[in-house]
Amino acid sequence: MGNLVCYYLFGPIKESFTNSKSNSTNKAAELLGLKDYILIAQNRRDDPSMPIFPPEVIIEILTYMPLKSLTQLQLVCKEWLAIIHDHQFIEKYADRFPKVYHLHNVVNTTKSLENTSPHRVQISYLHGLDGLILNKNLNTQKIFIWNPATRGVLELPDPHHDDYYGFTFSYIPATKNYRIVSVYEDKESGRECCEVLTPGHSETWRRLTFPENVNLNWHKKDKRVTVISSGGTIHCILTDATFEEIVSLDIETERFVVNSVPKSLFEDWTRVCALNWDGKLAFADIIEENLEVMELEDYRKQRWCLKKRVIHLPFMTNIDGDKRSNLLPLFAKEGDIWFCLKGEKVFSYKTETGERTDIKLSQGFSIRNNFIPYKPSLVSFKGMKPDTKYDKFRPRWLD
Repeated sequence: MGNLVCYYLFGPIKESFTNSKSNSTNKAAELLGLKDYILIAQNRRDDPSMPIFPPEVIIEILTYMPLKSLTQLQLVCKEWLAIIHDHQFIEKYADRFPKVYHLHNVVNTTKSLENTSPHRVQISYLHGLDGLILNKNLNTQKIFIWNPATRGVLELPDPHHDDYYGFTFSYIPATKNYRIVSVYEDKESGRECCEVLTPGHSETWRRLTFPENVNLNWHKKDKRVTVISSGGTIHCILTDATFEEIVSLDIETERFVVNSVPKSLFEDWTRVCALNWDGKLAFADIIEENLEVMELEDYRKQRWCLKKRVIHLPFMTNIDGDKRSNLLPLFAKEGDIWFCLKGEKVFSYKTETGERTDIKLSQGFSIRNNFIPYKPSLVSFKGMKPDTKYDKFRPRWLD
């Protein structure tokens, strides 16, 4: 079985060394140093029990396979199924996947909603990671997880509260599962709370109450709550006209940490945006042609970075002065900063090269917490079922 499985995956590579037409496969084999392994395989034909390829080589090859091939290969044996669904493999495969699809919500006017057929499915994107999208069906008000690559859908139990500030979706390495957190205001007490759900394992949401030392002397009229997810942490920025603080939740330990925001960080906080900056919470403001960023380096120790990061934005010269206030930083990842120019476009900016890439968006794009760069995976959950009614939202290149 072992040699048969290896031949199924690597047989074409062996043949490519004598086939000049298979240039791309041959180059990949040379890059990965597989010629030596094929020679070893030829010498071990008499002992089928001995492995031909070490696990790291199998993993390396699988990351180059098309998604449709992975769908078949995960059925070959338990070992490959475990590899393809391992979180490190998912991240590595996403890094090498050549295409990115950008999911974003579209705002419907009241008039268009009234004229919408009840049979037309409408969804709102709430959050996403690892090829999974957390959605809300606007027809049924049900929240569900959707894997566009597999068409799998897991409908979640109803949260106890509908009036929420935001949802986050995170992976917990220690337990190797995912958790969803909903942040909302309890109407009876007026306090902020959150609910936690482990999809595929939990049948109900668990309530977590914010710490008692969170400031309650807010001006309710000016109150604003922003929810930022950064890795395994959720940051709730609580703001009114005179006060701002951060309540951070470690999703794995379910422990809270409260930080006050130094008002001296920025002169005008009405222009400041909170965002995920490479896995850390940060505050950013655009001043003339520069982006000024202040990172919360260690929220557990309440330690901020020593000085602001200043990034020059040469493209600002091409934006009219009256439109500059409409430019918002969304998030930063691996040297790319994503911006939204309200009402016009979303684009990414490479800080190293200065390259700017515009993202095609539908009319009526809504920017709040729902712009999701998507790359596929085969992640699934217990209870997930195939459902084709969301096919119109799938990237066509998945077919």
